[in-house]
Amino acid sequence: MQCRRRLGPEYDRQKGILFDEFEEFRSEYALSDKMEETWFFRGLYDRFPGVKQSKIRLGGERARVITGISVDEE
Repeated sequence: MQCRRRLGPEYDRQKGILFDEFEEFRSEYALSDKMEETWFFRGLYDRFPGVKQSKIRLGGERARVITGISVDEE
């Protein structure tokens, strides 16, 4: 699967979905299982200062989203 990363304040992605996509990538390329969720998000926030976590309402429930990034399949 080829993916395209998009950065900017207009983009967002649900936190769980973004990490699931990273797990698929990690599995596809046989990367270490030590790259767990905490490691992934710490690295993401450090490398891209405009990427942040926030909460929004989705279907009446609060959901965690990562703003400033989106990943789309090409």
